[in-house]
Amino acid sequence: MNKLHEAVYVKSDNPDHEGNPVIEALPRLNNIKDYFRYCATNSIHTREEAIEKPYHIRRDYLNQLQRDFVLPNYGIWDVYQMIVNALFTSYSSRNPIKENTTEKVIKDYRDLLQIRDLTTKVAVSNSCSLFGISGIGKTTAVNLATSTFPKAILHKNLDCENFIQIPIVKVECPKDGSIKDLCRFFFIELDKILGDSTYEEDYCKKKDSESDRVNALSKLVLKHHIGIIIVDEIQHLDAQKSGGEKRMLRFFLNLDNTLGIPIMLVGTRDGIAIFKDDDKLIRRFTASGFLEWNPKPEDGEWKRFIQRLFIYQYTNEKADENIDWPRLFYHYSQGIYSRAFQIFKIAHHLAFDYNKEKITVSLINQVIKERLYIDEPLFEIKRKDKINERNYNFPLEEIDYTDYRSIEVKNKLVEKKISSNIFKGKVTKTLERNNELNAQEIADKIILDLTSKPEKTKTVSKEKDINEEEEVLAANTFANLFCEDKDETYQKVKEFGDIFEFEKFRL
Repeated sequence: MNKLHEAVYVKSDNPDHEGNPVIEALPRLNNIKDYFRYCATNSIHTREEAIEKPYHIRRDYLNQLQRDFVLPNYGIWDVYQMIVNALFTSYSSRNPIKENTTEKVIKDYRDLLQIRDLTTKVAVSNSCSLFGISGIGKTTAVNLATSTFPKAILHKNLDCENFIQIPIVKVECPKDGSIKDLCRFFFIELDKILGDSTYEEDYCKKKDSESDRVNALSKLVLKHHIGIIIVDEIQHLDAQKSGGEKRMLRFFLNLDNTLGIPIMLVGTRDGIAIFKDDDKLIRRFTASGFLEWNPKPEDGEWKRFIQRLFIYQYTNEKADENIDWPRLFYHYSQGIYSRAFQIFKIAHHLAFDYNKEKITVSLINQVIKERLYIDEPLFEIKRKDKINERNYNFPLEEIDYTDYRSIEVKNKLVEKKISSNIFKGKVTKTLERNNELNAQEIADKIILDLTSKPEKTKTVSKEKDINEEEEVLAANTFANLFCEDKDETYQKVKEFGDIFEFEKFRL
């Protein structure tokens, strides 16, 4: 059995909550500063700790960073407030000392599966919703909010039977829209929380009916005084497009109506379609709050996110601070947090694999070209769409990443004690002609050009130059270069300059 949190009752400031043990046993962060402080408290390994470890340990640290890294913002505070409001409103009318839960479940559970519209049975709903694009941080925000509460609280020595309170249960919406499967997921989650219960085994028999499982679910909701059920990936309902989504939604509402248990729906923006312009459903699932998260704009919050992320560089050297990393990451992620972190993480992996000392622009470009190329066309479409938007706050001019790369090249040249007056003008031209080379290779090429002696040119007439050039071009067309012997053909084409030896430049 998992270790239970034994109830410690703190008198509520709200007189309506006084004497209600399921409320007085819950911790609550009452201001945004305390919540931000809680969000920022974690066991992420620092850069100093990481660089003392071998690469395979640093990879593990990156996985932990991905799991625990959070930038406190008003969005996650809004999610916390929405869950807290629904939870406390739910409990305010459910005092275990005053109500008889056995009679309540016998009386009401049959209503849970009724197809008739029960959305007007009660005037007030506590349900709420959070929708947004994939990777924007919805699950992280929900998990943060729920982690502030104990998973299970043991109540004893009250004027009622001892009981275990489970404030929050989070389940994933079944992909087939099955209420039976939803109940099964619910039982599995309770078994995880309690550790020694066998609810899935007890209530998920081969021949059991939907109403059997719903009856069991309703009993457990009341037995464990569950405060809110969070249903994630709700867009799975719309994917079915079979009409079953309305039945599932009404089942959720009937839980709210009959048992007083609010439902929080979480999903991508596609999930909004499950309401299908049903005003009653929309009102009921937004009664206690509705949030829709879109891609983040390139603003101060985005800049702080990238700057904070770069604190945890686990490479041997820190990245060049002269480069506008927030802008570069925004270009490639379009304001999606998970995408930006993915780029950051894979850049580390490549640096470890190829013994690179630090994260560079060319390394980021390599991540996109070699590891994230499947998604890149979608992000390119997003960029073009934004440029066409009238009020788009992103600079309309194309981003010239040659500027960023040129900074790297110039730094390499300065390290070699070469004056900027000497290589001035050569960096941009060399980059344009050799875009496939990395910064070090570009710098080496410039140094080679600067140190090599110019070839002596013969004085010939302009007309002769043109004639000789035409003869050379005519002689070196692919038709004339082709030979029956493949090796001979290869050598001729190579001499002509149409073969690029890419392997020697591979990172």
